[in-house]
Amino acid sequence: MDEVHYHKSKIKCNGNRKNNTKSYCQFFKEFFVNYFKPITDKLFQKSHVIRAVCEDYRAGISVDLEHDQKNKKEGQRIKCPLLVLWASNGFASDFGDPLTIWKNWAEHVKGHEVKSTHFLMEEATDEIQHAFHRFFF
Repeated sequence: MDEVHYHKSKIKCNGNRKNNTKSYCQFFKEFFVNYFKPITDKLFQKSHVIRAVCEDYRAGISVDLEHDQKNKKEGQRIKCPLLVLWASNGFASDFGDPLTIWKNWAEHVKGHEVKSTHFLMEEATDEIQHAFHRFFF
């Protein structure tokens, strides 16, 4: 597993993955320096939080993708109701309409675009809270 160390503006990747070590490291460096770093000083003070975020992103482009492909091949679908919220100034819609995409994976999909960037919860707290309330209650 690659290790990503965050310390102020210095990011160091020590990779031992057989494939794509440089691309993983480059991804995390670019992500932290250009996007994530400007808000980390306020939102993410603890190293274990930074590590968890990195691991979540890493899983999204590796093992999660493998599991998704296997599930799709086997015809598995999400059966519970699914709420999909995405940022108006994010990258989700770069891949197509998020609701249409999720309807390929799930049977009961609702959702909408939220005026924000990547961090919906932090930037549009009231709208997210209302969406959750309408969805769950």
